[in-house]
Amino acid sequence: MAKNLTFTLMAERARVFRCPNCKETINTTAENCPYCSISIDHRAAEAAADLMDRVNQACSEATDLKAEVAATGGEVFLFGLLGSLLMRLWAFAITRPVMAIRWWIRFGAIRTDDPNFIRAKRDVMRTSGFAAITLLVLLIITLVSFYLTQNSE
Repeated sequence: MAKNLTFTLMAERARVFRCPNCKETINTTAENCPYCSISIDHRAAEAAADLMDRVNQACSEATDLKAEVAATGGEVFLFGLLGSLLMRLWAFAITRPVMAIRWWIRFGAIRTDDPNFIRAKRDVMRTSGFAAITLLVLLIITLVSFYLTQNSE
């Protein structure tokens, strides 16, 4: 039992980062890179692991945001005909930019050449753009319907 507990605690503390020389993913506890044999500075390794953790979290949240937009769009399309289409669109158009702004506040300052992070930033920008276009269309629809209602009386 004690051996399993020790192994679990060691596994939870093990973190990874990219070797600054060969770019392979290695454990922060390594003395030397197992791929290129470069000596590892443990402070730099921990800082790189922190950055990698933040990049992974940013990519995960960007993927979630993208999936929520796709799900909301499908929901609006499939269930909008049953009523409250405009309410669903307004909720989408307001909440998604807020979520994107939150993402930018938390992760926008990260500087990395990680291709997954670059893709995540692009996905968040696309999501923001789609939500902004939806908001603009809703505002136009609302203004036109208000104008037509006022002129028909």
